[in-house]
Amino acid sequence: MAFKSANQEYDQNGNLTALKPPSRPAHNYVYNEVDLQTEYQAPEIGLSNHETLSSYNLDQQVTRITRPDNQVVDFNYDSGGRLTEIVLPKGPQTYTYDPNTGQVITVTDSKSGIVLSHSYDGSLLKSEQWSGNFSGRVNYGYNADFRMKSHNVNKLKPIAYDYDADALMIKAGDLTLNRDADNGLLKGTTLGKVNTTLTHNSFGELQTETASYDGNVLYHVQYTRDKLGRLTAKTETLEGLTTTSAYQYDLTGRLVSVEVDGVVTKYRYDDNGNRTHVNETQVATLDNQDRLRQYDDISYTYTANGELLTKTKAAQTTRYSYDVLTNLTKVELPSGDQIEYVVDGKDRRVGKKVNGVLKEAYLYQGDINPVAALNSDGKVIAQYIYASQDHVPDYIITDSATYRLITDHLGSVRRVVDINTGEIVQRLNYDAWAISSRIPTPVSNRLVLPAASTTQIRA
Repeated sequence: MAFKSANQEYDQNGNLTALKPPSRPAHNYVYNEVDLQTEYQAPEIGLSNHETLSSYNLDQQVTRITRPDNQVVDFNYDSGGRLTEIVLPKGPQTYTYDPNTGQVITVTDSKSGIVLSHSYDGSLLKSEQWSGNFSGRVNYGYNADFRMKSHNVNKLKPIAYDYDADALMIKAGDLTLNRDADNGLLKGTTLGKVNTTLTHNSFGELQTETASYDGNVLYHVQYTRDKLGRLTAKTETLEGLTTTSAYQYDLTGRLVSVEVDGVVTKYRYDDNGNRTHVNETQVATLDNQDRLRQYDDISYTYTANGELLTKTKAAQTTRYSYDVLTNLTKVELPSGDQIEYVVDGKDRRVGKKVNGVLKEAYLYQGDINPVAALNSDGKVIAQYIYASQDHVPDYIITDSATYRLITDHLGSVRRVVDINTGEIVQRLNYDAWAISSRIPTPVSNRLVLPAASTTQIRA
């Protein structure tokens, strides 16, 4: 294969002034006299404006960003250089600080009306509270090593955590984590009658995983890797059905062939690394900014700032709206239904409205992980407990049941199991690109997985 190169240009101070990808126009950058970027010029795509402008104060803090769609974001600071306000078209976000420690006490978003309040134990976050359209609170406790020993949502029973002598987690609520005494790698977990066992190769990479309920295997997978640690084969058994997959890569590390139970699918890429062909048939068309314009029978349009604006298939169009910070705020479905997302001052989706009515709200543990779901009355309807992985819960607690999430090596949920009955309440499969498909399940349970990031309308 012929390798492609990206050309780069620099000014006398070493600032990148131009980046030209293969077969694409250049991205250009302009700097001021103190080497701060003041302008980014994206490749032209037929719009009248394609520049993003930035301004700074004498302390080199950004004070204004002007987007290609001419929307403006202003940043205000106090005499100590702390951010006090972000002025947005939707209304300001304001920040207050503890006068003694300088820690953030409140973050107020005027658009959503949500106020975030924080309390601390020294440098450790002790609590985070949401008030406004809904209310909720997450409290944290710490051990002598400053690791989280408990958290609780509102006034519910705390979830306790425990660690071994190497500070590796071995307990999260009712979940027990079994670790290798020699290297600390996770060997398995137990939650009720659901057990998982894991093995790793000499490089610490996951080799096999088995999940069972009361001794009955629900999920088993074995991975084969090359010398670069990439998957070359996967044998997966789900509820007795075995699927064998094989993967091949080109010299740049791109996936070029997937074989599933003898059926081969091949992929090809353009000069800039975009996947454009499936089995030698072109399926994707992109613009000069590498944005997907057409994929198979689906077409896409974008805002001047680059956010996805519409998706159209068979004359059915879905429309998307964003705030100036690029948070998705509204989805208009072809059916006419509208889904709105409520965003707090940390840019987290904390509420979901359907046709103007708040259906669910979410509290967070950290910046990205939902820790609880609330109904429209503010009652906690689900808690999400994280342990073996940072980005996906290990289990979910509801009023009626506790569910174990069985995941693959990426953390993608494959099965959701009631730990008391063994009933599989949700099944998910994925293609080679981690695009999920839900398998119809007799059980209808809307509380299993968080809906903060979905555009589904659930009863």
